[in-house]
Amino acid sequence: MGKILLLTLEYPPSGGVGRMYRELARAMPPERIVVWAAPSTAEISPDAFYTDNYTIRRSPLLSSWGWPRWLVTIFRLDAYLEQQGIDQIIVGQVLPLGTAVWLLSLVRPLHYAVFVHGLDVLKPMKSKRKKWLIKKIFHRANGIFAANKFVAGLIKELDVPSAKITVIYPSPALSKFPNAALVKRLGDEFDLAKAPVLLTISRLVERKGHDVVLRALEIVWREVPDLRYFIIGDGPMRARLKILKNTLSRHEQVKFLGALDDDETTAWLSLAAIFIMTPRTLPNGDVEGLGIVYLEAGYAGKPVIGSYSGGVSEAIVDGETGLLVPENDIKATTAAILKLLHDPALAARMGAAGRKRALGFSARSGASKILEFFNHQTR
Repeated sequence: MGKILLLTLEYPPSGGVGRMYRELARAMPPERIVVWAAPSTAEISPDAFYTDNYTIRRSPLLSSWGWPRWLVTIFRLDAYLEQQGIDQIIVGQVLPLGTAVWLLSLVRPLHYAVFVHGLDVLKPMKSKRKKWLIKKIFHRANGIFAANKFVAGLIKELDVPSAKITVIYPSPALSKFPNAALVKRLGDEFDLAKAPVLLTISRLVERKGHDVVLRALEIVWREVPDLRYFIIGDGPMRARLKILKNTLSRHEQVKFLGALDDDETTAWLSLAAIFIMTPRTLPNGDVEGLGIVYLEAGYAGKPVIGSYSGGVSEAIVDGETGLLVPENDIKATTAAILKLLHDPALAARMGAAGRKRALGFSARSGASKILEFFNHQTR
């Protein structure tokens, strides 16, 4: 079987989509996959971040000047495909990379599939030109890989037949065992011996709904006054959220921890009683995808609370691995937190079910679907 080229603007050491692509590439036979990724802008060298035995080409995909920036991609890609004898492509970003691949497919034989994650389609839909372009890219593609069923539904609205769409879920980063000494140190430092911990891990952006949780706390504290709330992550909403926090009666029981490394994050998951993130859909179409962090919390054995937003209901089985509440619903969020705090046995059952569910979202499963797709195309 021939090689498959993954073409992407996002790849580690940073970016959730990039991490998903890396895990999928790692799960494929190294002789089948080649990754062409844009150069990393991170301070740490990408080569120092991971070691893999498949080919990774780090060079510019887009022009650094002029418009359209993807025009040069056509010529660079054409030369590389000719040199390597590759005719199978995974397009990591429908725009702008999909435009180049679509146009190139008009003049040379190609089998290509496009990965779609949500906002990458929702946002361009507001432009008639971009919507027309995306439909052209999708209809000529041999297949579309949707990051969840919610996204698959969005693609169908563009008159793409269901048979052309394959759902390939992101795989959670299954955390190692927490460092016991670090867990003890954090527990002692924050005096958590008898205090239940509510935890959120996410970027501090409006879509994630931190403000809903903060507003719910005031009511929760009436019944569970010792509850602590810790937030891991950073982002543009930090200052506004801190102002909101300072209006709370027990504001000292809420801590913003900033961005943490994997060891510290794993330790905090160990300390948590409940993981919570209540995202919302924004007017510009920005919406939560699968919410892979719910699966990572579930793998740590924690019950989770999320909202009926985007693809979250695919990560959380309501009443089994956690609880789902309506978007922006402070009352329902309060009730969900109290339900789990007052029923430790239910919380434990949900945590155990969440761990089992997380194990089913493997990169190996996604890689198998990709290989099967391209094997079928080239028979």
